[in-house]
Amino acid sequence: METQKAAIDYEEIFRWVDGHNITRQKRNVHRDFSDAVPLAEILKQHFPKLVELHNYTPTNSYSNKLANWDTLNRKVLSKIRLPLSREVMEQLARSKQGVIEGVLHDIKLKVESKGAGDQNNGSYYDLSGSQENVRRKGYKTLPISEFEKLEKDLLERDETIQILKQKLEHSENLLKIKEERINDLNTQLENMTETDLKCSASPRTRFFARMF
Repeated sequence: METQKAAIDYEEIFRWVDGHNITRQKRNVHRDFSDAVPLAEILKQHFPKLVELHNYTPTNSYSNKLANWDTLNRKVLSKIRLPLSREVMEQLARSKQGVIEGVLHDIKLKVESKGAGDQNNGSYYDLSGSQENVRRKGYKTLPISEFEKLEKDLLERDETIQILKQKLEHSENLLKIKEERINDLNTQLENMTETDLKCSASPRTRFFARMF
């Protein structure tokens, strides 16, 4: 998502933001939006089927802010064809000036073009949420219920993959621990063998060996 700063009317963007019902009063837009919660609330009003507000928790932690942006980018922005790069999300989480305005500008244009019935902007979600179908240019109409089922299946598959990865990592760690234990036991055995050989080679040992 890239926007030329010269093309941004900041006052118009802020008026557009003020036209939405969000829980956090706008004071400093860079800090206010740094945890992605206000933007999630705005997107919820235009893309209600995509945004689940419980996924976005207000936070002051940079890592948690970045996690919120990652979730919003993956679950919403990417699906309306306005994905953010990792660098941009990091800048947003750090409240870098001039970044959130560009994101809001692009979302505002997306909302306005869809509201005007423009089907050529690449997004295939109906904004009102009142239509039965989700449409994608060049493809047949797909029932929203079927789409949501496919999306749920994909999410479950991703979760399964993550669980399997964690199990694999755990197994690899256990194997590594076992290998280290085996190597340690081998070292102890070698040391014991060397000690026994030294004892058997001593004069006193040979003397007693001749006696018996």
